[in-house]
Amino acid sequence: MLNPKFAALYPELSAGLWLSAWQATVRRAERVWREAGAEAVIFDRLLPDEHFDFRGGRPRDPDWHFIPERLSDPTLAELGNAER
Repeated sequence: MLNPKFAALYPELSAGLWLSAWQATVRRAERVWREAGAEAVIFDRLLPDEHFDFRGGRPRDPDWHFIPERLSDPTLAELGNAER
């Protein structure tokens, strides 16, 4: 859910309404791609934690394997989990 105080930054999303992260990301990525190009989509997180509330999703059990999805994501070594 987009925090209403950041609504002006995300005109493609409705603030205060729950939407799946997948749907919100696709909408955001389409606008960023149109306005700033393909490279802009890979540099920063499209849905920053500071601007959104997240709930649900798949729980991360002890066997969860971290795979960085963005260039800005830390690697396993940076997280201190290189032995996993």
